[in-house]
Amino acid sequence: MAELKLEINDGRTTFAPGDRVEGVAGWQLDKPVKSAKLHLLWSTSGKGTEDVGVAETVTFDDPPQVDARIFAFTVPDGPYSFSGRLISLTWSLELTVEPGTHVQRMDLVVSPHQQEVKL
Repeated sequence: MAELKLEINDGRTTFAPGDRVEGVAGWQLDKPVKSAKLHLLWSTSGKGTEDVGVAETVTFDDPPQVDARIFAFTVPDGPYSFSGRLISLTWSLELTVEPGTHVQRMDLVVSPHQQEVKL
């Protein structure tokens, strides 16, 4: 059985550009781990082509089967999180551990007003 966890130090999920996102990424797998990565990314959803942009990636070297690693990202200047009638843009932390397709995702909001822009 695989278990992945993401925790942000202060528990918040809303950030302004330039803020630090700090926390712990953890996993527990039954098999040896080949790789473990944490991405700070944005993605669009809705009508039309979906896009993904990776702002930053942390690769955890020599990951054991059970581990917890500290991470820190600086939130980039944009794009901002928004929700519109046809398309939305969401920021996320995404932990991927291989082998297999083990993924844990935590949605974030990035905005200078620290709330999603409504269109």
